[in-house]
Amino acid sequence: MGFTNGSTPFDRYELSDQFYLQKADQREWGLFFSVYYNAEYVRIFKEMTLPILRNIDPFWIYKGRTKIGGVVISANLMSLLYFIPPFHEQSTIVHLLKNVLLKWSDITLPIHVYEVLQDQVDLFARAGFWPDEHRFRWMQRPTENLECEWDGAMTIVQSITQDDPCTRALTNDKEIGHLFYRCYTDSIRGMNSKPKSISQYITETQSMVKDASEHLLRASTLVYDKRNNALIGACLLSMHQEVPRIQQLGVLPNYRRRGMGSHMIKRSLTMLTDLYPYLRVHVMQGNPVESVYYSLGFVPGPIEISRMLVPVK
Repeated sequence: MGFTNGSTPFDRYELSDQFYLQKADQREWGLFFSVYYNAEYVRIFKEMTLPILRNIDPFWIYKGRTKIGGVVISANLMSLLYFIPPFHEQSTIVHLLKNVLLKWSDITLPIHVYEVLQDQVDLFARAGFWPDEHRFRWMQRPTENLECEWDGAMTIVQSITQDDPCTRALTNDKEIGHLFYRCYTDSIRGMNSKPKSISQYITETQSMVKDASEHLLRASTLVYDKRNNALIGACLLSMHQEVPRIQQLGVLPNYRRRGMGSHMIKRSLTMLTDLYPYLRVHVMQGNPVESVYYSLGFVPGPIEISRMLVPVK
């Protein structure tokens, strides 16, 4: 069928002779989501307003006249599936939703299920969905004024933008892109998957800075080595569901294990105090930086697979 992502052209869609989808009111759907979705996830995102729903329709799942669950589904994507007890035919529903995705989607493009939590991975896998190899989790911590002693003999700490005209502006997007390329190709992310190109990191940096508020830019950090003026570390922030998140954090290999990553995170937590209640990060399970966040008091959410693919023959 292949209609455009976003609002679906159906108020009701028959899944089978027993089950159907009914377009839902977002507010009511979100209330049920907050009760019946994974409790750990909801705890992390307790103030979530479900901005994913701004352009994508949520649906109820009905069996006859009984509401048995909810899902966000549109062409080429699905997310946030939950069931209402005592319903127990979850496998049947996942197979039916897979059929809907194949009918609604442009099969020349990838069809993904996003943010699949650990308790649903097997459910989707049995229906033929292919998981990404990496698993992630959200972590968060309250913002707070924290003491931080930088090595002033070696480093210069800057925000991306400041009132000081001497501060580097976005003319350093290329060196930031090169930094993250060097950091991640040497990391667990680089070893386990095809690394991004330098141009991809530069483009992502430009896009992030363009969309970031002045507060987020001030709370982002660039660290330079005074001896050669080389960029050796960076912590860039963005917004996720109206809460700041660490979008990128990197330190060159030769400068690691000196506390620089912790210092950049502490600086962000301090700069955001009185502006936002929390700082979040989406971190890959097994990435060495995960232990840094634990040591700074970040609380973990449930493990998730960022996306699963619907294979198209």
